Amino acid sequence: MVESGSRIGMIKSLSKEGKSPSEIAREVKCSRQYVHQALHGKTKTEPKTDPRKPQYDELLTVSEAARFLRVTANTMRRWGESGVIDSYRIGPRKDRRFKRTEVLDYLGSCKVNRGHE
Repeated sequence: MVESGSRIGMIKSLSKEGKSPSEIAREVKCSRQYVHQALHGKTKTEPKTDPRKPQYDELLTVSEAARFLRVTANTMRRWGESGVIDSYRIGPRKDRRFKRTEVLDYLGSCKVNRGHE
């Protein structure tokens, strides 16, 4: 498969050779609409993002983070106040939230005690 940037360059060079948009589309294996957009600079060459992947760091409530780490909500509040895990205050009520990535980082940094070792 041809990369988007090189495909656009190929379309422009074929256009300079005097080929019609239909001929270019057949040769490059794309739609005539794409050829038209490429010739007029309206194509998007940036990579597509996965729509299932959030484009922001998901915030967890105190109870969601507590359930995830299997601790009490009060423990999460205490850890947030003492800086064990960063917490963020949002909204007019100043509700506490935890970033999912930071909760995962904390979980990854914990040592596992299996009890029998």
